[in-house]
Amino acid sequence: MAVLHYGIGGSLGLFLLSGFMSVGFG
Repeated sequence: MAVLHYGIGGSLGLFLLSGFMSVGFG
């Protein structure tokens, strides 16, 4: 379950986090 969560949140979550941080700090 942790692997699946990391697989989904790893790619999608990282993309969203990167975009969110870019908007938040940029």
